[in-house]
Amino acid sequence: MSKEGRSAHELSGLLVERLGIEGLVILVLRDNVYGWNGFTTSVPDGVVDIHVKMQIAVEELRKLYVLSDSASGALYLAHQ
Repeated sequence: MSKEGRSAHELSGLLVERLGIEGLVILVLRDNVYGWNGFTTSVPDGVVDIHVKMQIAVEELRKLYVLSDSASGALYLAHQ
């Protein structure tokens, strides 16, 4: 099964949508081992266990999408 290419901006939006947390800012970076990875850069007050939830969401989306941005190095876009 072929994975669909998505930009860093699209992947960050999918992560925010999947986590369902308003005000969350996510950074998507190219990763040499996994292809891409997502990191939280800003978390609203009162949100706990975001790292575990984030890792689960990233692993689920990696099964469906690859990072398609063609520029080299760290690629990111924050999404709110």
